[in-house]
Amino acid sequence: MVIAINNFLWSFPIPFMMVVGGAVITVYLRMRPQIQFYRGLKFLFSAQNTTGVSPFKGLMIAMAGTVGTGNIAGVATAITLGGPGALFYIWVMGFFALAIKFLETYLGVQYRRRHKQEYVGGPFYYMSNLFPHWLGSRMGRLYALFLCGSGFGIGSMVQANSVSMVLYSAIGIPHLLTGVILCLLTAIVVYGGVKRVANICASLVPFMVMVYFLLTISILCMNYESIPRVFSTIFSSAFEGHAAVDGFAGASVWAAMHYGFSRGIFANEAGMGSSAIAHASVHEAQPESQSYISILGTCIDTFVVCTLTGLVVICSDMWASGETGSVLTTAAIVKFIGAVGYPLVTLCLILFAVSTILSWGYYTQVALLCFWRPVVKEVYCILWLLAIIVGAVVDLVIVWEVADLFNGFMLLLNMAALMVYVYKDMKDRVNFKL
Repeated sequence: MVIAINNFLWSFPIPFMMVVGGAVITVYLRMRPQIQFYRGLKFLFSAQNTTGVSPFKGLMIAMAGTVGTGNIAGVATAITLGGPGALFYIWVMGFFALAIKFLETYLGVQYRRRHKQEYVGGPFYYMSNLFPHWLGSRMGRLYALFLCGSGFGIGSMVQANSVSMVLYSAIGIPHLLTGVILCLLTAIVVYGGVKRVANICASLVPFMVMVYFLLTISILCMNYESIPRVFSTIFSSAFEGHAAVDGFAGASVWAAMHYGFSRGIFANEAGMGSSAIAHASVHEAQPESQSYISILGTCIDTFVVCTLTGLVVICSDMWASGETGSVLTTAAIVKFIGAVGYPLVTLCLILFAVSTILSWGYYTQVALLCFWRPVVKEVYCILWLLAIIVGAVVDLVIVWEVADLFNGFMLLLNMAALMVYVYKDMKDRVNFKL
């Protein structure tokens, strides 16, 4: 039942909503996020020092949640199932994602609230302002519930499983030991509040992105003569499909679009609204400046990390081998640089997974504020930490499916809120000042 609903939502309704909704928001914003994305750098580096969460640290929390194992495994899977042309449609989704991410961050900061000494915000807060109170409050709580459910899957168990599998295959560390260590380290960081999460992410994210960037860009530089062929393959496959070859069963243009759009959504999380929670935590943030800063994360995630993964996989010709996911990406890298590629990819996978756990740990804590009783938050946090241990030792096929389903529901609710805002603003003829 879960798999059937999941397949239906992600086969057409969600990609269609994202593309159409993204196009509407792009027109509404007059393509400012796509044309003036560089303004994010200006706002990021001109921000004054603050004792709270800085704009840079807010961006790092958001990127910790988006730059995950999906950038290594998800892109490779899209190419395996949809052909090289899937990478083109990941770029198309990234283009629309810039506008979507801009607007959801704007609303997240605009309608954020003060909680103790910190700022909290996100879709659950702007939903209560955009809809009638009786509906908005219920939609916000429902969104928070789906986010907490997804936090068990994509934000905890799945990431822990990725780390434990990698460490066990690389150096034989028992799955249970990996889970316990991850659980303890995560508890120390997450219970330290948003400032501790921000400090760790500010150190971890730039390092892991730079390691992966240098690894993949060096491979492409060593094989620069193949780059024109790679881009030719991408564009021809995107508009003409790709015939069967070796272990690749062939893919139509529709398959390239389907897997490119769906994996592109997972790669940057635009439309889900989760990154708005991170940017709303920034002290002294203004909606406009923080929105421009937020799209820097989408640029790096989609147009740098995902692109480099896709180019290396296609350049290696391993995408037609029948392998998929992180195994395919690892095989492609090892083909070029030999056995040294194993520990490097392993390091990247571990860092990507750990950073995602920390980011989602903060997201779920903010979402739990929507529920009145503090005991709910305490019980959830304990169960969420224990789920890290469970995820490290069990098979997670059904967990993946449930997490995807919750992500889909989050996206549907959030995109509905964004569309309502655009409709109301255009109806009232209030200029959206950038």
